[in-house]
Amino acid sequence: MHQRRILELLWILCGGSVLATLVSGAMIALVYHPSSQAVSGGLYRAETAITDAVGDTLLRQGEWIVLDSLPHSYRGMLRLVGDSTVRWSRALLSHAELVAQPAGALLIAVHQVAATVLVCALAGIAVMEILLGYHWRSHHAAWIVLLVAALTTSWLGTTLAADPRAVAAYDVGRALLTDNIPALGDILALLLPATADVARRFALHAIWLGAMVVLLLVSLKPESVRAWSSGVGLSASAIAALGCIGGTLSPPAMLHTETAPIWHLGIVFELLHHLPMDATMLIVLLWWGGAFAAGLSKHRLVRTLGAALVVVWFGSGAVLSIVRQ
Repeated sequence: MHQRRILELLWILCGGSVLATLVSGAMIALVYHPSSQAVSGGLYRAETAITDAVGDTLLRQGEWIVLDSLPHSYRGMLRLVGDSTVRWSRALLSHAELVAQPAGALLIAVHQVAATVLVCALAGIAVMEILLGYHWRSHHAAWIVLLVAALTTSWLGTTLAADPRAVAAYDVGRALLTDNIPALGDILALLLPATADVARRFALHAIWLGAMVVLLLVSLKPESVRAWSSGVGLSASAIAALGCIGGTLSPPAMLHTETAPIWHLGIVFELLHHLPMDATMLIVLLWWGGAFAAGLSKHRLVRTLGAALVVVWFGSGAVLSIVRQ
């Protein structure tokens, strides 16, 4: 009985995180420009507001600009934060300008916290479902599709910043999916171009997130809809508050120059440090295939081992992502 109650609470948390992600994502989309257009020069950040001779504002404090060279009159007003030999994209500048504003930084923080809570909730659901033993034809089996969708959406979301970490995350993820999955990899290669296409990734990110809402509603049992819906608003509000507090205490980074992975993919990046890409993908498929298959077993020990695989994946991934900072 306690396990079923925990499962219900995790589904409510899942719904709240999806709601918070949708609302914050929609607000971010109003100001974010997913353009791969490249601009060359040094990346500068305004330390103070810059005005022209008549007093019109040219650049607000915290905004970013790319210049071939720094005018002498702006020395001390602009700070170089990126190498002039790098080609920057409009998407990176848009993301940096968004994070530079207090309201934008809070929106990004809420979006990131909501995505983290969503993955954690689905990971908890996976552990509970495997321990309880799910059935392919039941509503409970929908967590598998939801977990895959959440991981994919989160991965695509991290690539939208277009900074070095985002580029590394996209290149590694794309290579794993397109080069190591027979037949399906060729289809994925059409959706995930090798060249930088932030607009395509932004569209896929939004489409996957919308699909998750549909999957989440379809996966619910009719008798649990009322209880679920009553708790979603409360959990979404709590997630938003947590994101605002976290964003205030530790604002999101404007530019990630390191290539540390997001926490739920930390174990994949660690495997890639020691193994070829095809061997890494084989381990990933066997790992999750074993976890899913264990949930169908009638033996509690087998199901416990399957749940342990899920815990080790996310737990070790979080630790490795911190170590790789």
